[in-house]
Amino acid sequence: MSFNSELTRTDGLLAASVARRRGVSVAAATRMVASAVEQMRRELEANGALNMGGAGTLAMEDGRITYQPAQSQWASPQYLWMPRLDIARISGADHIAVDEDDSVLHLRRARLWRGALRIAASFVIILLVGWAVKVNLSEASKQQFASLWPISAEQEQPAVEQPAMEGDADAPMTLLLPQQPEEVEAEVAPQLDGKYCVIVGSFTSEAEAREYINSKPQQTLGILTAGSRCRVYAATAATEAEAYAIASSASFVDQYPNSWVCRR
Repeated sequence: MSFNSELTRTDGLLAASVARRRGVSVAAATRMVASAVEQMRRELEANGALNMGGAGTLAMEDGRITYQPAQSQWASPQYLWMPRLDIARISGADHIAVDEDDSVLHLRRARLWRGALRIAASFVIILLVGWAVKVNLSEASKQQFASLWPISAEQEQPAVEQPAMEGDADAPMTLLLPQQPEEVEAEVAPQLDGKYCVIVGSFTSEAEAREYINSKPQQTLGILTAGSRCRVYAATAATEAEAYAIASSASFVDQYPNSWVCRR
C-alpha cells in the first residue's frame, strides 16, 4: 500500500467502481465520491487524524497529509480489507488419532485387498496352465509320430478292421489300378520339303527362337537360319501359291496374324 499526497486529480476508477456497486450512473457516483472525500477532509482537519480501518490511517502534519498502513498478517494486499479469521488449532494427539483411524486403516485395508487379489490371480494362472498341459497330453496320445528308430511290436498301431465283403472269401480278387495317362509323342518340326516357308517369327539368335517355340508347345514349329536371323516357320509348300493359301487361311491367321511367306 502506498500514498501520494501530490495527486490532486482523479482518474475516475473509484467513481466507476461505486457506480457498479450502487447501480447508479457514473455522474451520480462521482458526486458521492466527492461528498465522501470532503467529509473525510473536514474530519482530518478537525481531529488531525482519520482512521480508515483495515486500509490504514491518514494524519495531518504541518499542513501535509501522511499515510500509515494498518498492521496485517495477510501475504497479499488484496486481502487487507477482509476481516480476520479465527482458526482453531488442532493438537498433535488429535491429528495422530485421526490419521490412525482413517488414513492408516484405509491403507492397511487396501494392501490386504491387493494381496488377496494377487493370490487369487496366481491360482487362476496355475489352473489354466495345468488344464492346457492336460489337453495337450491327451491329444498327443491320439496322434501318429514319425520315428528314426524301429517301432517294436508293442508300439505298433492297432490293425484297422476291414469291412466284411459279401461272397466267397476264397474267390479271386481283381485289383483295379488307376488308368495311366498315355504318353504324348513329342512334336516334330515340319519337314523342309518345299521351296516356300510360312514364317511366323524372326529372331536374332537361336536361343530366342527356341524360347518362342517352347512357349507354343501345342504347335509344330521349326527353325530356318537365314544369314544373321533365325526364323521360325509353321508350314512349307512346293509353290508360292500353296504357301500363300496356307498363310491366308482363317485358322492360320487366328494363330499367327503377322505371318509371311519366305523362299529358301
